[in-house]
Amino acid sequence: MTMRKVINIPQKLIVTNVGQFVQSIAALDDADEYVFDFSATTWAEPFGMLYISNKINEFRKNKVGKKFYVSNYKHLTYPGHMGFFQSFGLDFGKHTGEARGNSHYLPITTMNLKPIQDMAERNEEYVGVQVQNIAHRLSCLLTQEANRKAVEVLSFSFREILRNVFEHSEATELDYCAQYWSNGRVEISVLDTGVGIKKSLEKNVDLEIENDSHALDCCILPGVSGGLNRNKYQAGSVWENSGFGLYMANRLCSYGGSFLMCSGDAGVIWTGEQKRKIPLGIDGTAIRLVMNVNKMDSVTSLIEKIVEDGEAIAAGISGKKVSASKVSKVIQYGSM
Repeated sequence: MTMRKVINIPQKLIVTNVGQFVQSIAALDDADEYVFDFSATTWAEPFGMLYISNKINEFRKNKVGKKFYVSNYKHLTYPGHMGFFQSFGLDFGKHTGEARGNSHYLPITTMNLKPIQDMAERNEEYVGVQVQNIAHRLSCLLTQEANRKAVEVLSFSFREILRNVFEHSEATELDYCAQYWSNGRVEISVLDTGVGIKKSLEKNVDLEIENDSHALDCCILPGVSGGLNRNKYQAGSVWENSGFGLYMANRLCSYGGSFLMCSGDAGVIWTGEQKRKIPLGIDGTAIRLVMNVNKMDSVTSLIEKIVEDGEAIAAGISGKKVSASKVSKVIQYGSM
């Protein structure tokens, strides 16, 4: 007799629900067939789609020889358009990275890191130059260039998060997805299956990392950095790593938004000064930035203020002067 288990997908693919979903599939008894049922699902956001897709792929990989089905999903046109279903192997909707239009979104897209690294090498430049160009292009697509302030802050934030993947994750690719709403609220989510935050920070001999949760707390402190996958065009340049990237992104999210990270078996979401642990884990690192650009003043002066605060905090931690890298202090490399 064939044993079949139905896996009910949450009503909303949002941060507060995806952890419950992961816990539920982890507790499932073994079966011959599994059905992912989307009949209750009505809403999806970028992080929820990236995270659940990752977990469905992981679940299938761990169930060798089992059969998988998907039911009651055709009403979910937005996730289908964003490439959600194709991202875990269901032939419905757009392929990942395929969707294009006038709406303010970036579909689920896989970025292969090696061609970008190879391009930087051919141009005899640090990969951050390529990342800057990519971040600016993605920010213009996301906002349709309707809001200059939004383009500036998103370009900066995208750049710092992508740089973190290139410099620390040891991943070969990353996935991203984003949405920009008309009220100025924006979400950018990035996921990689690299070594994770804890293993990256453990390469820093000055740090003693206790566990994944401790690693997440440490990585957003200004001046804290892990081992660096540098190339010869980075050392001594404006792109020299200073450990300010995630700190800067987190602070920008404090303006009407939130900053989420999960890695290993830990997840944390910061909302302003409030920190809350969430039941999310991943083999690698997932980051979600939510910001409201309408609540920000001049982006340049805002970044200057955040850098000033961060350098003071870093000096208090280390007992010596710590400076953010030159590139961390400006919106675009070309403006320096």
